Amino acid sequence: MADVKLIGSPLSPYVLRVMIALSLKKVEYEFLQEKFGEKSELLLKSNPVYKKIPVFIHHDRPICESAVIVEYIDEVWPESGCGAILPADAYHRALHRFWTFYVDDKLFPSLVAIGRAATAEGKAEAVERVRAGHLLLEEAFVELSEGKAFFGGDRLAYLDVMFGCFVNWIKEVEEFLSVELLDEATTPALHGWAERFREHEAVKEVMPDRGTVLEFFKFLHAMWAKEAADLMADVKLIGTPLCPYVRRAIIALSLKKVEYEFLQEKFGEKSELLLKSNPIYKKIPVLIHNDRPICESAIIVEYIDEVWPESGCGAILPADAYHRALHRFWSFYVDDKWFPSLFAVGKAETEEAKAEAVEQVRAGLLLLEEAFVKLSQGKAFFGGDRVAYLDIMFGSFTNWIEAVEELVSVELLDEATTPALHGWAVRFREHEAVKESMPDSGKVLEFLKILQAKWKKDAAAARN
Repeated sequence: MADVKLIGSPLSPYVLRVMIALSLKKVEYEFLQEKFGEKSELLLKSNPVYKKIPVFIHHDRPICESAVIVEYIDEVWPESGCGAILPADAYHRALHRFWTFYVDDKLFPSLVAIGRAATAEGKAEAVERVRAGHLLLEEAFVELSEGKAFFGGDRLAYLDVMFGCFVNWIKEVEEFLSVELLDEATTPALHGWAERFREHEAVKEVMPDRGTVLEFFKFLHAMWAKEAADLMADVKLIGTPLCPYVRRAIIALSLKKVEYEFLQEKFGEKSELLLKSNPIYKKIPVLIHNDRPICESAIIVEYIDEVWPESGCGAILPADAYHRALHRFWSFYVDDKWFPSLFAVGKAETEEAKAEAVEQVRAGLLLLEEAFVKLSQGKAFFGGDRVAYLDIMFGSFTNWIEAVEELVSVELLDEATTPALHGWAVRFREHEAVKESMPDSGKVLEFLKILQAKWKKDAAAARN
């Protein structure tokens, strides 16, 4: 048992996993504590790939990643202390590893998201994800424990260690943010397990006290709040409020509850800042974040979603890769085919040209009706229960549709032909994040009249 070292911080739940495993095995070791926010030369040398704790050093050979380390300890000292950590049965070992992956991949990130949430909506959503995860783990516990005290039956096993390292974090998040996550009424088996786990001799001797964890969580919460404030600092948007492409960025920022300065361009003019910020296309919108310009509305919306992933209403792009692809495809269709046809209705110089453009718009709306039915799955928006990427990218034109209908006396988006899309458009405009920023159709109509007069003048000049 000589020459055993552990690099880490006692408040890290991932380091705690290793400490519990070593305690169970009664293996003596030297603890090399890292300072928070710093990375020692030994850590960087021992884990050059991830540069993270914990790192277990045995006979001068480093082993990284907590799950790998715990299995290594179990294999090197199979009979020491309390005996094997991994279950003897191969299927049970697989289940313990599966649920450990779930805890690391889904549950703990959701727990952290509660603390990082910048809004009440973001916090509530993260709380629900944690509670849903606990319900799944309640079922897993009932199956694996077989009516006994731990996931491993009569003794602590792999999943007990891998999930149990978070029990004090759960308690402190509950206390500090006044939420209930692991309660006896909803998850009685898991609640009882957590109490027994904390009282286990091998756990008690290494588990940091709750007060220390709470102070550390308060420190992290303050740090996350500052990071969020820094991200939201110095956000500017160059555009005009009536432009549907600018509207996309405005709605995305509204959904994320990101504060920004709106720098309005005058119609028909291009400011020096616009030309400097978008020298390629010289067009609005331009988002400026920390003095760095981002151009093109589709790119801006994705940027906003990536920089503020948990803010406001949460993710804008769907979680599923295929659904993301479909949202991007139909957004491209709207910009490439459908909106130019809507513009053509207003620009048409003859009844024949107007009728042809109207039919193109209606045909496009029929396609988007089918896309809505498929993507919404019977729910309110293209994103299901909430406004998502395609809702924003197409929804920014809903007031323009109404204005064009009135301008040239045509019906484009009607309840009889496209009932699902018509209902969606009404719901979209009534959404809180949209209502507070969407210009009324009357203003859009007045702007369209100005554009139509300009188009007629340009067309007359071209004929002469």
